[in-house]
Amino acid sequence: MFDPYIYRQYANSPKLISLAQKTANAMLFKDIDFTVDYLNIRTASTAGLDNWGIILNQPRTVRSGTSYDGVFGFDDGVTPTDTVTYPQNFYHSNFFNISYSPTIELNNTQYRALLLLKYRKYTTNNSLKDLNDIIIEYADISGGSGIPYVFSTYDMNITYKFNYVPQPYETYLFRDTPILPKPAGVNLNLIFT
Repeated sequence: MFDPYIYRQYANSPKLISLAQKTANAMLFKDIDFTVDYLNIRTASTAGLDNWGIILNQPRTVRSGTSYDGVFGFDDGVTPTDTVTYPQNFYHSNFFNISYSPTIELNNTQYRALLLLKYRKYTTNNSLKDLNDIIIEYADISGGSGIPYVFSTYDMNITYKFNYVPQPYETYLFRDTPILPKPAGVNLNLIFT
């Protein structure tokens, strides 16, 4: 008679028992650890944050906000260290290059704040109260020294006012990418003090 449970034939196999013992710890995980490390952005580990970055399409490496886009010819500023992709003249002074974009890799705290901002952007109802809650939460997590707020002038404009000077990468993200939430059809303004 045929036994439909083929594994019964190998139940006492030393190789199968050894394999099961070696892989038992890798196959078991606790639901609480998985939830804390992966599912909750506020408590996620580095691997969990990287997974959230994939879900929200937000890489950990962002433009630093310090670029030489306005330079043509000679400059008294800092010479870029990347001499391979950034064109330089005979005496290594800066030339304009729109493709040059220095980047930084965000640490877990900065990345968590950015991911929460992006997540909240997708889940907001775009009321002024909700936008204020989002930007205050961002500043609190990222370590901003002031309390930012959002206000409207009731002419299809909203303004984000930061009572502190953001990091260069934050300034770049706020000005040059659509990371800040806003209602559709409304113009967004920024004030940094």
